[in-house]
Amino acid sequence: MRRHSDITYERHLRQTVATRQELHERWANRVLLGEVKVIDLLQLLHFTVDHTDTELLYTSQLIHSLQVYEMVTSYDLPSPDLQYKNDLQIAALVHDLGKLLSLFGEADRNVDCMNTVIDYDDPGGASAQGLGIGHLAIQWNHDEYAYQKLRHSKLPPRVLAAVRFHSLREMTGKSFGPRRFGSEEVVITEDDMNRFSKHFSAEDVESHDFVDTLRWFDMNSKQRVDDIPDVSFADIEMIVGKYFANGQIIW
Repeated sequence: MRRHSDITYERHLRQTVATRQELHERWANRVLLGEVKVIDLLQLLHFTVDHTDTELLYTSQLIHSLQVYEMVTSYDLPSPDLQYKNDLQIAALVHDLGKLLSLFGEADRNVDCMNTVIDYDDPGGASAQGLGIGHLAIQWNHDEYAYQKLRHSKLPPRVLAAVRFHSLREMTGKSFGPRRFGSEEVVITEDDMNRFSKHFSAEDVESHDFVDTLRWFDMNSKQRVDDIPDVSFADIEMIVGKYFANGQIIW
């Protein structure tokens, strides 16, 4: 019997530029909950799992997000600026909020999974080299959904980049070697990376190391457990309050 994760990836890989646009139009501006506390959204993740994550399996996405946050918090990390650690902490907390979409009826194939670039040739010319990877036709999943919800917050550009691109296979760096695409290994070659990086804007270049660092913590903090990590939710609320007015957002 084929694994659910393999079937889900197979269907995810069928996304086209047209279906990606349909998903964007369906969800980008749709208000599901109204004004809510970010901490409440985080706790809702306890009711979600990523069925394509063969490392975590049925570990909830709340537990996963807190594992990433806990590792970032406890890690002796060189910080290029004073805000770096806090930015990584909030990125850890919100990077998978887009997976809440599975609670509102969207299929796993459009919520979970790693992403890749569908098409480098934008008919409108928006993907011209150097204009920015945000203009490329990238498979649609929880990354893009969360980015569209969070982009009007006070989150800095590098945190938004981490939310939007942490599942993007072409965004390789020190954290990522070949990764599973369902039952097959999909390897991003050096030529693929060179082609992709030519589309970087100055902002993409600036945020790349931050995105890669978040991805490293995302990967290396995973533990298949049922217990919620022993973290201070008071500290989490304080961090959230630095980036969201009254700790709230329209969702």
